[in-house]
Amino acid sequence: MTLPCRLAALAIIAFVAAPAARAATPISATVARTMQAFDVPGIAVAVVKDDQVVYSKGFGVDALGGGRKVDPHTLFGIASNSKAFVAVAAHHPRSEFARGSFEFFDIRTGLVHQ
Repeated sequence: MTLPCRLAALAIIAFVAAPAARAATPISATVARTMQAFDVPGIAVAVVKDDQVVYSKGFGVDALGGGRKVDPHTLFGIASNSKAFVAVAAHHPRSEFARGSFEFFDIRTGLVHQ
């Protein structure tokens, strides 16, 4: 599995994990186990509650064999895996997609689609 795929899988797992399981384990311990399981050199984590970032931290480095220290603002290439993030978010019951209130602005035509 390539590094971008591993990172995408990690993000999806973190998004859909049970809230009780996340609360029972310190974040740093979960990140350490996840980095080992997915064989990645670094991870940036953010926890969002009520539309506010309540925790953000970087762990490890940004490249195999060493590199820059990961911080909350480190960018990772995820290739086409963002499609999976959108699919998961779209099926969340509180999403604008699920409520039918999402509007799409087409920059080519200037039209708003609902």
